[in-house]
Parts: sequence; C-alpha cells; structure tokens
Amino acid sequence: MDLTVSHEDGYVLARTAGRIDDSADETFREHLFPLLGQPGTRLVLDLSQSGQLSSRGIGHLVSLVAHANTNSSRVILAGCSSFVLIVLNRCRLDEFFEIAETVPAAVCRILDQPQRPTDSR
Repeated sequence: MDLTVSHEDGYVLARTAGRIDDSADETFREHLFPLLGQPGTRLVLDLSQSGQLSSRGIGHLVSLVAHANTNSSRVILAGCSSFVLIVLNRCRLDEFFEIAETVPAAVCRILDQPQRPTDSR
C-alpha cells in the first residue's frame, strides 16, 4: 500500500493506493499515528484508490481510528469502494468509522461546513 500525506488548511489529507493489508501497519505507524497523537488533528483518509482490504487491513484502520479517538483527534474515511463498504458493514464497523462518500464531503464535515449539493455527486 502506498500513502501520500498533505497538510491542508485545517486538516490533513492522506490518500492510500493499493490493497490495505499488513503493509499498512508500518506506513500508518510511521506517517499517521504521530499526527493523530497530537490532540485536535483532523484527518481525511481517502481510500478511493484502495479497492480492497484484508482482515489485517481492517485491524490497522480500527487501530488508527482508536488511536485518534483516544487523543481527541478525528478521522473520516472517504471514497470507499463498494467492496470496502460491504466489508465494513458486514463487520458492523460502519458504525465505528465515520464515513463520507467523497473527499469534498469529508472535508466539509471535518471542517464543520455545510455540504454544497455538488459535493455529494
């Protein structure tokens, strides 16, 4: 799995590419855990280029969000493929994760801005 991270105005945007599996552990711990350890960090995690995830990948996402929650930070998953959404739903993790359909929708939500109608397409 590849990861790119950019610091935007008021939030951090992280984009994954490739299958989210065991390879996510080191990448998340090196790049995202330190950011989310800082209270108040707002992260949009764009999964639109990661169409699949393994059970270990699910565990890494849960660990990442739990770490954020214990440090008063926030993570919104965005752009999940239908496969990823089905897996999260079947595992009942759709209630644990905050999920937005698109990155613009996630940004509006994380910045507490009203969503414009064109953002949901």
